[in-house]
Amino acid sequence: MKPPSDKQLKYLRALGYTGKQPESSFEASQLIGDIKDGMSSNAAEKNAKKHRREAVKRERKHLQHQKQYLDGLESMMAESEGVFKCAGFRMKAIKGETSEQHLIYDKAFLPFDVAKRHPELLGIRDVDHDELQRKPSKGKIVQSPGVVKDMADVRSTTGCLVVLCLVVSPFVGMIFLAT
Repeated sequence: MKPPSDKQLKYLRALGYTGKQPESSFEASQLIGDIKDGMSSNAAEKNAKKHRREAVKRERKHLQHQKQYLDGLESMMAESEGVFKCAGFRMKAIKGETSEQHLIYDKAFLPFDVAKRHPELLGIRDVDHDELQRKPSKGKIVQSPGVVKDMADVRSTTGCLVVLCLVVSPFVGMIFLAT
């Protein structure tokens, strides 16, 4: 969601708008249009609140749809006994539409298990996604909302943990046996 521009906010004040500051550029445009069409400042703000409530309902419905989609994929994978695979999703920015805050997801791999825990990631409307059968060997990986890392960094960290466990494990076993 793109914030309102300074120009929009100044124009609203010039039109006599005294209500709550709009949450987005789109909402500011609606307020400007409503006031220019003859609505009072209060009526335009009530109309904006109505649009906000409708947007929340649409987002809830969209998130529910994403959860159903993921549940359906999970069922297909379970029923296909390994024939249908979905390791995750390749996310990609939609040219000219993706907001600045969502650009981190461009060309990132979203693992299926992360998508199940955070279906809102597949619900980002200005980022597209494709199903992938295998995890890519390089690139970016989404770990949670807003957290995207380079796969090489994630692999090297995991590798260190595995080596550490293998090195420490025999000593722990010896200490346990000795006590």
